[in-house]
Amino acid sequence: MLQFFGWLGRLPISAARFSLAPLKRSSPWRVSVVSRKFLATFDGKIPLDKIKTEITTDPTTQLPLVIVRLPLKENDWLDKEIVEELSKRYVFRIDKDGQLVVESCRTRSVFLNKADCVDKLRTAILDLVDSERSKEVGVWKETEREIAARNARARLIDFNKAALKQSNSSCSSINGPV
Repeated sequence: MLQFFGWLGRLPISAARFSLAPLKRSSPWRVSVVSRKFLATFDGKIPLDKIKTEITTDPTTQLPLVIVRLPLKENDWLDKEIVEELSKRYVFRIDKDGQLVVESCRTRSVFLNKADCVDKLRTAILDLVDSERSKEVGVWKETEREIAARNARARLIDFNKAALKQSNSSCSSINGPV
């Protein structure tokens, strides 16, 4: 077993996590019609013969750069609603030929970089389902940035209260009891 997973010890933790992470799905009765239809057709597997892969070398890091292109126009394994949502959400990743472009140069392995690209693509598609699900249910997810901002505001308020308390106590001791 150690020989089989020996290459995991040389990988960064993030690369091992991306290639081994299981798919998560929540309850099926809280999903919109588009999401139900999509979940019925998309099971998390991306057909590798339907995507185009290019392998180059990144000139700055000398790591293999893998570029995966998903043709959106001649796509027959995804629903049209999902393709439209992908093209709306990721406009900046679509090239002039109408292909969704995903890049990765995390590791020195071409195979792991390709797996990372496919995982990014899968995550983008499944995020569309999650966003549809949260729109329907009305669930608001607080992002890490919002949590950090809320915590920073709370620390600032506590700091100001402590500073005000300290300045009030020092003023009363200087002037004496009133």
